[in-house]
Amino acid sequence: MNGPRTLSNAHLSYLVISSQESEPSIVDNASSDEVDYDLLMCAPHFAGDGTSLHQSTHDLFVLLASPLTDEEILASIDLSTPWTIRLPPAFESRCKVPRSRFAKAVAKVNALAAREKEVGGHKFTRQQRSPQKTIFLERVFDETQTKAILRKCKENGVTINHALEVLCGVVWSRVIDTSNHVSKDAFKDPVLLYTAINVRPHLEPSASQDPTYWFLALTHFTLTFPSFPLSSPRVFWHRAKTAKAQTHAVVHSSLFIHTVLDKANERGARVRNEPVPVPDVRSLFNNTSNMKENLLPGPAPSIALLGLSLIGNLDAIYDRRSYPNFLLKDVTTASRQKAGGILLLVHTFGGKLWLQLFYDQEGFGSEGTVERFWDGLGNGVEEFMLS
Repeated sequence: MNGPRTLSNAHLSYLVISSQESEPSIVDNASSDEVDYDLLMCAPHFAGDGTSLHQSTHDLFVLLASPLTDEEILASIDLSTPWTIRLPPAFESRCKVPRSRFAKAVAKVNALAAREKEVGGHKFTRQQRSPQKTIFLERVFDETQTKAILRKCKENGVTINHALEVLCGVVWSRVIDTSNHVSKDAFKDPVLLYTAINVRPHLEPSASQDPTYWFLALTHFTLTFPSFPLSSPRVFWHRAKTAKAQTHAVVHSSLFIHTVLDKANERGARVRNEPVPVPDVRSLFNNTSNMKENLLPGPAPSIALLGLSLIGNLDAIYDRRSYPNFLLKDVTTASRQKAGGILLLVHTFGGKLWLQLFYDQEGFGSEGTVERFWDGLGNGVEEFMLS
């Protein structure tokens, strides 16, 4: 995550298997002693997403645990087909959307309306003191605690993802309330978060007889929550239900794929340093009106506090029955960040809930705001989901 890049256009993947022992004792089954290994799988984000990487890691474990010899495994692979044939089709080719002029107009209006809802005025104070240095903080809740957390969320009609999304806003409101470096006027603006969505369930089936899972199928959407402190735990669960409603409104919208393509085109233009035209609805209304006063007010702030990657239950991918002699202890999903980056990742693995925060240690102010936010997240899980 730091230092020179190991991946490039000429080096699209990287695998490291390491051990602290110079001569692992399990070679040739000489001993039954347990040996710890670290496995590092690397690939550029444009080639795939977290689903691709975790599924590939699982398949690697299956191969390592296979009773077949190397020759038998090679014989089972069809090497007659050129590898270029196995490349995934263009992502857009699996996105089925109406092509009529009316449908395009409706999608454009929907996109503009969605932008108007992206209101938020909160951010961590950035101050790049030295070159970017990403660090990693982790909080793990054991199996008993995780079961209790999941049960509490279910009793309140939400998922753990909904609850954690709201918790980020609640913890931030407490950081503001106790900080001398953040203006109390910030309570008037809501908290805006952005989170990724797996688009794979919404894609058309692949035409390939042997489809690959190595492709990028993500988009993102935003969530908005009040920034003022809670008055009671009941308000926390009410906000969690609003998170659920906001998520469902996006994912189950008939225009969802339109939104996916729109955001993909926008990201692509930014990467190519091309202008991204965004219609100014306010200017359109205000300039064509004969009224003395503007019809629409000025733009509201649209600043995201941080990004969330809610990966879900990784035990659904890592089927331990396929490699019973392997004991998987933990897993981390991470990506290189820009200077001043911050990302919260959440998943369950081994029946445990894992919170992992990645942020640029040199990119924020010296007030300790990020550290207080992180401590508040762990304490908040205990307060609202384990009490």
